Amino acid sequence: MKLLIKLMLVALLLLGLGPFFLPINNGQPLFSFSDLKLPDFSNLFGSSQTSKVIILPKESEDKPAPAPEKNKNITTVHKWIDETGAVQFSDQYNPDGESEQIRI
Repeated sequence: MKLLIKLMLVALLLLGLGPFFLPINNGQPLFSFSDLKLPDFSNLFGSSQTSKVIILPKESEDKPAPAPEKNKNITTVHKWIDETGAVQFSDQYNPDGESEQIRI
């Protein structure tokens, strides 16, 4: 029984690899290994466009924040350093003081 299984596996292997080695009418094999190509997976994990980060100057009371661009894909993020020295990012203003606006 084990011999029969081994012979069947060898036959399947030969059938699978045969078109790469056995010549046909013009003397060339039906397939070549250079014909094998992987599909393009670049769009699988999101768009192929790169993100653009715009860092705006810190807000001041005498100068209003710049108007947002008309591009709906831009997100405004506020960045500040808290009292422990850790950098904080939020979609809302810093409740304790100044924050820097970053548009992504």
